Amino acid sequence: ACKSFHNVIKMGLCINSTVLFLHLVIIHTMCTKPASAGRWFRSIRIPIPRKYRVHAIGCAKCEGEEIKGVKIVLMDNDFPFDKTMGTTTTDSSGCFSVSGEARDIIGKPDPLIKIQYEYGDKLRIRDRLGFTRHYKTPKRSYSENINFGDINDPNTDNCKAYVKFYNAIQDYIVRVKSNIPYGKLVVTSKALAVHLIPL
Repeated sequence: ACKSFHNVIKMGLCINSTVLFLHLVIIHTMCTKPASAGRWFRSIRIPIPRKYRVHAIGCAKCEGEEIKGVKIVLMDNDFPFDKTMGTTTTDSSGCFSVSGEARDIIGKPDPLIKIQYEYGDKLRIRDRLGFTRHYKTPKRSYSENINFGDINDPNTDNCKAYVKFYNAIQDYIVRVKSNIPYGKLVVTSKALAVHLIPL
């Protein structure tokens, strides 16, 4: 195991993870004599993550139609989980502007946009396991300003369900001149479960 330590370090340089760094410290300690281990510990410098800021714009579309009021999450594609950098909602034209920060030890953030199919506390599109439906764009190379352009979810069932029930809520509010009534409506369509959540 000790002979392969340097190979492990080379492999580790490609992975952005504080946990991996701590593992390498432990392995090095196990493979080194106490005296040299002490000198090594005194000489190490724990890497401090650098902070990077990103501003992203774009528009959420469903077969050409604007997706209004939907939650937008700016994320950093990272191992083992993507990190949230900032959130917002789309405007009346389905477009958004969102900013956020990420910290990375090695390399720079790889920003992406997640369209999360929920409208405030009124509407969520969920799968049968109760998880909110979403779509993530491919990651982008780091830049302080990124234009994601028109984002179209290839799984149109998800965005169509959201658009349909979002429009139904808006139509109700206009006709009745009141918010949606207290209660919970569950609609299942194909693999989708749509929940109108009580206010």
